[in-house]
Amino acid sequence: MRIAINGDALADPQTGTGRYVTQLITALGQIDGVNEYRILHYRPVLAYPQAPSSFHFEQIPVAAPSDRIRKVRWEQRTFPEIARKQDAKLLFVPHFAPPVLNAIPVVTTVHDVIPFALPDYRPNSALWAYFQLVAQGARRAVMIIAVSEHTKSEIIRYLNVSAERIMVIHQAPAPFFRPVTDPAKIRQVTRHYGIGERYVLYVGGFDVRKQVPLLVTAFASAAHRLGDPQLQLVISGNKSQLGSDPLFPDWRPLARTLGIEGRIVLDAIPDADLATLYSAATVCVYPSSYEGFGLPPLEAMACGAPVITSDHPAVLEAVGDASLPFRLPAAHEPISLATRPLADALTRVLQDAQLRADMRERSLARVRTFSWAQTAGETSGLFSELGGNRH
Repeated sequence: MRIAINGDALADPQTGTGRYVTQLITALGQIDGVNEYRILHYRPVLAYPQAPSSFHFEQIPVAAPSDRIRKVRWEQRTFPEIARKQDAKLLFVPHFAPPVLNAIPVVTTVHDVIPFALPDYRPNSALWAYFQLVAQGARRAVMIIAVSEHTKSEIIRYLNVSAERIMVIHQAPAPFFRPVTDPAKIRQVTRHYGIGERYVLYVGGFDVRKQVPLLVTAFASAAHRLGDPQLQLVISGNKSQLGSDPLFPDWRPLARTLGIEGRIVLDAIPDADLATLYSAATVCVYPSSYEGFGLPPLEAMACGAPVITSDHPAVLEAVGDASLPFRLPAAHEPISLATRPLADALTRVLQDAQLRADMRERSLARVRTFSWAQTAGETSGLFSELGGNRH
């Protein structure tokens, strides 16, 4: 059976969707010797995933007066048209962008329904119209892949899709996320970023639901309690986003007010260095208040890091009992009370070496329950079931 994949997320390999598409295609190439795949995209892709000859990659030019119109035209018209001309029997859209009108059966992956659950994430009418469009496409898909049971429940709630048309298939950390134990490698990477021996690491974005200001405040509180002048907070991300939009608050003035600006390392850390920094971190923190699954804490766990997370259901679904969860603050809770649960968790982990060792063991045990081979096997099985006798 010939399956066409909207592979445009390959153009953004470091995003969550980009990683998902890259790892899934790689794993499908290793386990699926039956189906033929056409991976189509309109933006330039620097490097394709390794795959056998049954996987054909092709860039399709799309003319449009703006990038936004080009994106919609690709998703809704060009991609399904080219797939039909190439005699595809199934379309797979690995992110929330399925076409509304299409004669070929569509499977789409929904990683989250943030614009429907969080009104702040639909700031204008044009963007809200787009989300309504792709939601209509999802409702018409023959099957939706949800990345967690929590996301499945949200799809049912916000998109009004029956449970029978939603299959949960978890993601997994990429294979390069594994423990780094070479002291020379660790010294090289940490020195490059100006990081000492004890640090709290955050990876996960700067939009408001990620709660970086809460982390900064909790770190300041924990550092004050512990009296450790060498302790640092390392934050990975694109600093140009900070303050660029109400969705991306700039937490740096808060850090200055708290007197910890000099103890924070802010840099865009590439994947090549992340495994080393995860491995050497004293503790990793993921304070997000809303997620579809929660892959970054699993990536940290794959490197053997002790992890503190929020108690959001999707995050807990990912990390199981391997993390130390803290209670998310209630709406309009005073900052002193809102900060305390995370500050208490940080203080506890930072001062207890045995607890950190136990958490490292639990991290490695937990992450072994996820693999891209399993994800690809379940996805390929779904394709075969839906494809039936199509050839």
